[in-house]
Amino acid sequence: MVCASVTAINDYQKERQFLELNAVADEKKRVTVWRDSKQVSIHEDFLLVGDILDIHEGMDLPADGLLFESN
Repeated sequence: MVCASVTAINDYQKERQFLELNAVADEKKRVTVWRDSKQVSIHEDFLLVGDILDIHEGMDLPADGLLFESN
């Protein structure tokens, strides 16, 4: 009984840590795009054809596209 309780508590703590890490990783997948002449911050899974992506140094590109301007 004690062993089962300790195991359950340990599993619960690890699950919470896993969910917190996933939330942090998911937040890093937000990108800034120009859509309908407005700048919007969205998750990369919701990119659409025609969105203009604001690219920053070191950023992983979530889609194929054309480069309009660079320095």
